[in-house]
Amino acid sequence: MKYSNTAIKELNARYTAVLRKCFLMNATVLTLGVILNVAPAVAADVTINADKAYLNLQNLNEKNQKAAGLTISYGDTFVDSGISDVKFENNTSVNSGAAMKALNGFSAGDNWEFKNNSSDKTSGGLYVLIPNTGEENRTVSFGKNTQFIGNSSIWLGGALGIEAAETVSLGDGALFQGNSSKADGGAVAVWTDSRNTSVTTGTTLNLGKTEFTGNTAANRGGALANLNNDEVATAYF
Repeated sequence: MKYSNTAIKELNARYTAVLRKCFLMNATVLTLGVILNVAPAVAADVTINADKAYLNLQNLNEKNQKAAGLTISYGDTFVDSGISDVKFENNTSVNSGAAMKALNGFSAGDNWEFKNNSSDKTSGGLYVLIPNTGEENRTVSFGKNTQFIGNSSIWLGGALGIEAAETVSLGDGALFQGNSSKADGGAVAVWTDSRNTSVTTGTTLNLGKTEFTGNTAANRGGALANLNNDEVATAYF
């Protein structure tokens, strides 16, 4: 059978289109295979020396969920617990936890200082969000004389925002001074987001001899706001 030149051109065009489609399909499969086989992030050991200072750091990228200062990610652990004299000052972030974000528990020593840190979301100082999957350390503890001074946030907890944990403890001599929130909890806010099914309610906040002075909130709880799942205040002062 003989084909005219026009018919041959049409057949070539059809075969070319089919080949292109097959190539694109294979490319898609290969791309998906690469994505699906990427290994999950590996937990790391976090090392902090005494007298460590996180100063004037910025996170201006909304896609970067880490703190401008220190982030303890899921599964991360402190190499040396009880490190003292750590300082966070003048750090800023467009996301929650400008100075420090804890997605796993840790034990700190004495004289930690969070000063003049600011977040465009939750907690300019320390933001705690530890899920309840059965594998995480959900306890956060500080020794004596922890200071939160002049921290601010647009959302909850100007200095300390606790969205999920089992226990958060501060030893004697803690100071919350001059912190502010444009929502609830100028110094401290404790709550649980009901949309997050990996966390549980009932975080226990243990405070030793603690001083609250000059903290302000645009809504409720200049010093402290305790909110339920729907962010309705159950206690504040």
